[in-house]
Amino acid sequence: MIAADTEPLEIVLHLPLLCEEKVSFQLATFTLLKNVPYIYVSSKQELGAICGTSRNVIAVAIIKNKLSALNNTIYSLRDEIEKFFIGGADEMADIDEI
Repeated sequence: MIAADTEPLEIVLHLPLLCEEKVSFQLATFTLLKNVPYIYVSSKQELGAICGTSRNVIAVAIIKNKLSALNNTIYSLRDEIEKFFIGGADEMADIDEI
């Protein structure tokens, strides 16, 4: 999730490019997946509120642990984002491999 009112915008311009990478690769502590879905929210203040903080937030990554109690919430959020994602459900399948 990326705040659309980030200033200067250059701070987050690289994030969609990383999300749209066609290659996945393994780093020391995590795997960067290909075709990671992303969505813009209207404001950094709104994104901060979604994250449960009073601070402005410009970007958030949602990750999951297979044993997490939050998995149902993450799947629900993914389904909501999927409605706005240009590539559709086929490209979203990669997120289940996390």
